[in-house]
Amino acid sequence: MHSVAYAAAEDLEGRFTDTPRDRFWMAIDVSAYSLVATARAAEPLMGAAGGGSIVTMTYLGGERAVPHYNVMGVAKATLDSAVKYLAWDLGEKNIRVNAISAGPVRTLAARSIAGFRRWRRSSKSALRCIAMSRPTTSPPPPSTCSATARTT
Repeated sequence: MHSVAYAAAEDLEGRFTDTPRDRFWMAIDVSAYSLVATARAAEPLMGAAGGGSIVTMTYLGGERAVPHYNVMGVAKATLDSAVKYLAWDLGEKNIRVNAISAGPVRTLAARSIAGFRRWRRSSKSALRCIAMSRPTTSPPPPSTCSATARTT
């Protein structure tokens, strides 16, 4: 399980375009390249065992712009792409590579993201609305979902 990520707190605020080059590369190195290095080290062990599984943690911020996530979103997008290429390379040795996106989880790292509590609450509302809108059921009434959580 790979669950390593880092971006300087000041790079999660303000404008993404203000991220300095050295801290941009640090976020990529720690958050994405560390998976590549881990997979490289695990490959001979897992290959000798007949296969294995490498799992990492990602987040929606790698797929779309999320307020106060900035360079971390770019690092997660890099991580997501690395997962695909590692799966391609290692699949022939029966080594699976996957990423899990658990949504906003209250962690020590999450404290550095401005508005995290509000963000987490709106995500919970969105999940309730998605669960209530499964294709086998009719959509929930509009009053059930807040405007920011509506997915349909």
